[in-house]
Amino acid sequence: MPQPLLPPTKARREALAVLADYFCLNTRMAAELLGISVRAVQAHYQRLIDAHLVYGIRYAPEEHLKGAIPVAYGLSDSGVDTVFREGFATDSTKTIKGHKPSRIEHEVMISRFHLEVARLCEEKGWDVRWRQRDLRHGVYPDALFRVNGAYFFLEIERAKLGDYKNGEPQLLRKLTTYRDYHDSADCENDFGFRKFKVVTVMRTSARATNLETRTASAGFDPAIFAVSSEQELFDSACPQDAHSAHRARIAEAPLRAILGLAICTGRGNANPT
Repeated sequence: MPQPLLPPTKARREALAVLADYFCLNTRMAAELLGISVRAVQAHYQRLIDAHLVYGIRYAPEEHLKGAIPVAYGLSDSGVDTVFREGFATDSTKTIKGHKPSRIEHEVMISRFHLEVARLCEEKGWDVRWRQRDLRHGVYPDALFRVNGAYFFLEIERAKLGDYKNGEPQLLRKLTTYRDYHDSADCENDFGFRKFKVVTVMRTSARATNLETRTASAGFDPAIFAVSSEQELFDSACPQDAHSAHRARIAEAPLRAILGLAICTGRGNANPT
């Protein structure tokens, strides 16, 4: 069956471009990035869904209590082909095809973190690169990003510590893999750098505190392993100086604390490859 055609308008290109950059966005995040209303986002993406360029996936956030189930958007295989053909693919461009609805909130939180890092770097004039595909090597992070020459692996962990083996939870075993990978020839061969920081974002402050206690007991270097929570970073009710115009805005000071002063040094220009 022939694929329906959608005229290559500016609005179409911009709607595809934010998904090429951020992989997965819910309606509100897309509205913020595109600078249009939620209703306009829904209309734009419905046309792209009808053209088989985008998928719309309904998902149920943990905190969702009432109202319409939110929708997240991502590129289809045809959408990815279109983005590459038209020349605005990024290191995050990939299809969302096959993603289960139960995994979508996790992907949305990765994009939420990405959005705020990008915003802060734009405001400060810092160089930032973000990569979210072809990451399965010695480690398998949710994302890799570089700010002013400093490299960071991102882990968004929404579940409680679990899957214990010999008294050690699965997440701690994953972080141990990062510790062994740090400053190694394998890391340099896989990604082109040796040193990095791991940013782990837990669902709640209590879970973040639990993980911090575990990593400290296991001797993890806090200069390499940063732990925070969605509550601390995104929740406007937390006592931090969040930007009043954006409820989900990460306050600048906590974000800078997570990234560390390395972001201000301007070291290196190598791409995160």
